[in-house]
This record gives sequence, structure tokens and C-alpha cells, in this order.
Amino acid sequence: MRIALVEPSGEIRLAAYTTGAFTAEAFGLGYLASAARHAGHDTVVVQQGNRDRQALVDSILECRPDVVGLSVLTYTSGYSLQLASDIKRRKPQACVVLGGYHPTSMPVMAEDDAVDFLVLGEGERTFVELLDAIEAGRGFEGIHGIAYFDGRLRTNQPRPRIADLDGLPWPYRDGRQTFVSKGVHYPPPSVQKKYYVQYSRGCPYACAYCSSPSLWRGEVKWRSADDTVREVKYLNDQLGANLIFFADLTFNLSAERVHRLCAEIHRQGVDTHWFCECRPDNLDRELLEAMKTAGCTRIQVGIESVHDSALRMVKRGMTYERVRSALELTASVGLLIRGYVIIGFPWETRDSFQQTSIALRELPIDDLRLGFLTPFPGTELYGQYKEGGRLLTNDFRRYTGDEPVVRVDGMPAEELIVERARIFREFYLSRAYERRMKAKVSAWPNLRRSYDEFFDYLGGSGVLRRE
Repeated sequence: MRIALVEPSGEIRLAAYTTGAFTAEAFGLGYLASAARHAGHDTVVVQQGNRDRQALVDSILECRPDVVGLSVLTYTSGYSLQLASDIKRRKPQACVVLGGYHPTSMPVMAEDDAVDFLVLGEGERTFVELLDAIEAGRGFEGIHGIAYFDGRLRTNQPRPRIADLDGLPWPYRDGRQTFVSKGVHYPPPSVQKKYYVQYSRGCPYACAYCSSPSLWRGEVKWRSADDTVREVKYLNDQLGANLIFFADLTFNLSAERVHRLCAEIHRQGVDTHWFCECRPDNLDRELLEAMKTAGCTRIQVGIESVHDSALRMVKRGMTYERVRSALELTASVGLLIRGYVIIGFPWETRDSFQQTSIALRELPIDDLRLGFLTPFPGTELYGQYKEGGRLLTNDFRRYTGDEPVVRVDGMPAEELIVERARIFREFYLSRAYERRMKAKVSAWPNLRRSYDEFFDYLGGSGVLRRE
């Protein structure tokens, strides 16, 4: 069969406060495409990019697909249903399948007239089995990990997690696109060619704001270091990659496995740059130095809040002081740091925003993601805030992290947006940030261009302008 796997980005354009302005390969769809191709299906991946919905539908239908799979995020969920309807209107016989975090958390999406099936959770085995059943005209009741509507909503038994990740074919890539990240990176964006690789899947933690438990069910599965590094080497040698993002939810969950990966990078003679997302309470100097020696240039860390009360509320399992000390250690090793920070907790006040601004200026982070608390469906906070009347809107298009969707007592949404802009601006324009940047460039002169390009991007986006 002909399969088109589609990544809609919708009509929302995210701001510099949250995204760091990156372009990313459709990594999850790449895995699905590879699995489908290995099963004998003619499969392509379509990313929306800058196309409008009509142009995207045209591109999808040019593939003459028998099955269209849509990767759905919360803020693209409504748009994805419109897209599915457009496809059905122009090609009624096409089968439309939705998957990703949002459908997994909201199986009711299967009740939409334009949707034939949902793939719930990890998709490769489920999707291939579903394709085989569609092609053969078999029933679907025995396929684990799907939902569908045949007069009533049917949610089949969940599929067990894939234990042997080495047994999965590497993601399908055609090598024609160039992906970059415009944060403070080495290499800088102007010379980047970035690809994603996964060493592990899942996360054992249960942070109250995170959708991970709904998709991965608290389990973590690992690839071997050998298979992972061979993929990195292939991307470098065959596709010209010079920056790898390890897309693990918690890259440093096992220090032993990270050391094993770093040793394998050296053993296979892979000369590359890479970055990853780390949990701060699992970092130590030995690990950080091993990562840097193996090519790591930057880590991305969930700070989440400078207030211990907020960290307790979201079940982060660590104190702000522990986070701060881990960041200081990371900076001393010479790694770039991107910090994720959440604001807009229900109890926050103007004083707490000022405390956040002061504290952030003293943290040794190079690149700040400052987003509003967003309780996605499937998270603990979503149920809690929906039941408690805390949600400002049920319009999922606004669940991007770029605007407030949770009511903060005594502060209207408009004021929260102004406060966010102020904190962001004060962070980057502070003397403390300037001192840190100059010290880092003095110690590692190759980073000068990285900072220059980043500030060109921030200046062009307008987020550093004074109100």
C-alpha cells in the first residue's frame, strides 16, 4: 500500500520565548516510515513547513496514499482533524490514522467522522499490524494499541512496550532537508546540519505537568551503545550531520549507560558534536567531563522553577539549590546550557515573578526557555485544573506554552504576558549574563560565533526590545 505520514505544524507560529527557533526532522514518523517500508509498504514522510492547509493537502494527495497517518500534538489537534476532513472530502477511500501524545491521552478523537483509527502509545509494531489488517480486510478487534469507532468507541488492550529497540530499523531519512537549532549551539546555526538519535525511550518519573507517563507508562527501554553510535556514524558519514540531538527524555538516567555510549563513540572513531536533555540531580563532574570529551557541547535542563514550593507541587523530586549547584558544575566543565523554566503557577504573585527574574539572572545558563504552565491532557495537572475550574480555555490551539491557559489569582493573562517578556529581557540584558558570556568566549573562543548568531536571532525576533 501507499502510505503518507504527515507532521502538521498547524497555523500557530511559536515565539522565541519558548522554541529557540529550531527545525526538526519528523523523528517519530521516521521510525514509523522505516517500519512500514520494511513491511513492504511504499511510505513517504510529509512535513508541513510553511505550507498552508490547502497546499499541505495537495502535497499529501500527490502521493496517492491508501493510508494517511497524522502525528498529533495538543496544539495541532483541532487543525489535524480539519486536515483529516479535507483529505476525506477529496479522497473518501483513504484511511486516516492519528497517533502521538495527544491521541494517546484523548482516545475520544476516534469518534470524529474523518478519523478511522488511533495508534495509542509506541507505534511501530501497532502501525504495521494495522496496515496488514487494512490490506487483508481483516478485523481490528485483536490489534493491541489502537482505538476506533464502529458505532461505539472501542479502545483495544494496550500493546506492551518494545523491549528490543535494536531490532527496530533506523528512522527513514531522505537526506534532502537541513535541520538547525538557533539557540546558543556549537556548531552555530549557519553551519549546522542536525539530526535526531535516540539512545533510550521513556522516563520513570511522573512530573505532574508531563505527558510522558501516558505514552511510555513509566518504563524506560534502551538501545545498545553499539547500535546507537553506528547510527550516529552513518548520519555523519552519509548525510553530513555535524550536530546530533539525543532525543532521550532523560539522557543521564543511567550514568553507566552514558559512560558506555561515550566509550563507544571513541571506539568507533566518531568525531561529532551532540547535545541532550539531562535531569540536574543526576549530574556529576566525571559524567559531564566524559560527555564533553565524547563530543557533547550542550545540555538542556528542566529547571522548571526557582521556587521549591512549585517544584514540590509538580512532583519534580528535587530542590532549587540542587538544580543551581548542578548548573554551576556543568558550566565549569565548559558545556553550554539551555534552561527550561515554567511560570504562571496559580499561586504566583508580582513578587514571585520578581524573585524569579533575579534568581534566573544569576544562573549560568546560556539559553532560556520561558513558558507558561500548560497542563496537557493526560497529565495530572490537567485533570486537577479542569475539575477545579483553573483552566482559562479549552481551546487546545492555545496549549503551546506561549500564552497563559491557567488562571493565576489576582493577575490577568495580559499582565502575565507582560511579566514574561520582562523576565526574558532582563535575563539576556543583565550584566551577569554579559559577564558569563564574555568569560565563556574567553575560555572557548570557538563559541563567539554561536553567541553572535543567537543574539542576531533574538534581536530580529523583537523579544529584547524594551516596552
